[in-house]
Amino acid sequence: MGDGLFMSQGDLKGSPFFLEDWTKGTIYTNDGEFKDNQELVYNLFNNTLFLKIGSGLNDHMALTIKDISKFILYDNNGTKSYLFLKIEAEKFNDNKKNIFFYEAVDPKSDKVIIEHSKTFSDPNSSGWQSSRYNNKAGEFKDLTKVYVLNKNLKYEKVNPKENAILKLFNKNKKQIKEFIDSKGIKIREAIDLVAIVEYYHSI
Repeated sequence: MGDGLFMSQGDLKGSPFFLEDWTKGTIYTNDGEFKDNQELVYNLFNNTLFLKIGSGLNDHMALTIKDISKFILYDNNGTKSYLFLKIEAEKFNDNKKNIFFYEAVDPKSDKVIIEHSKTFSDPNSSGWQSSRYNNKAGEFKDLTKVYVLNKNLKYEKVNPKENAILKLFNKNKKQIKEFIDSKGIKIREAIDLVAIVEYYHSI
């Protein structure tokens, strides 16, 4: 597994990274400082952000999660950016044990977020230890979970479906339903929840 980058695992399927290659990005520290135009790659399998510090294959370093408040990654086409926020475990209803970075679906709101992660499966192994040394045919698979902020300012997991959000916000179900209908909102993905959750917090 090396230093966590998995760059030389030749027979692997999929990737442990959020974006497939090094991309430009911005890092924000806890004290408000930021470093722009950095070359970064985010390993979702081990929740590690790497910074490129030279031109060599091994010229990179793992950044310390406790020092970073958020970061932005830009795709290599320069057409899209992704904002990741560090959110403490106690901010969630489902008793998380670790601190992770979560994608803010809308950079102007922190009320709808996505947890991106990766799992690794090796059909040739019966346990994790053997998969560490035999990654042939092993595969990284994407996992995503959508969370919305409730009235208690805790994040709750929800499917991006109309019936799911109405069930979650059941006490204001009638008002939320009327808002969805009046705005003609069709809920298909996480971004479609932002206006609804913002409205919910304004009631």
